[in-house]
Amino acid sequence: VGADWLRPFQVVGEMVPALRGEDAFGQIAGALLFFALAVVLTRFAQRKV
Repeated sequence: VGADWLRPFQVVGEMVPALRGEDAFGQIAGALLFFALAVVLTRFAQRKV
């Protein structure tokens, strides 16, 4: 409900299995993806209504 904008992040996670890996690359890539999501959410929250 109202989370359709999250779908691209889910698709990226499914396309790049390394993001779910336990190695250092997977941890760093996952952290970067999470950071990008946080930036998007912050920008969205700062919009004027």
